[in-house]
Amino acid sequence: MKGFKEIDFWIQVVLMVLCTLLALTQVFLFVYAYFIVGSWQVLSTLIHLAMSKSFFQASGRKYYHYALIMIAVSGIVVFFVESAILPYLVALLIVSPFLAFWYAYMCNEENKTLARKAYVHLK
Repeated sequence: MKGFKEIDFWIQVVLMVLCTLLALTQVFLFVYAYFIVGSWQVLSTLIHLAMSKSFFQASGRKYYHYALIMIAVSGIVVFFVESAILPYLVALLIVSPFLAFWYAYMCNEENKTLARKAYVHLK
């Protein structure tokens, strides 16, 4: 799992950088960045949930999961309130990059912790 976590983090970084560069070249392409980075991070989150017993999890991961659940539930509620759909989507445009960086930061912190634990036996 350690190898997956390192690869996962670097894929996130590369996707974020490439999508940012892509968005800077043409105005509307930033929407694709949301789907590309977001899809990878959702897949990564699901893998981490499925394998949660086999690796260290940062304490913030639980709060990240709560945030995702709240966003999903509010999306379902908003689906039934037609006048709230546009404000919800605008809010997602604003919140999503922060969630992406938060998730990448958590993955990096978990990698650092795993690296420190690997060298504990050398002391």
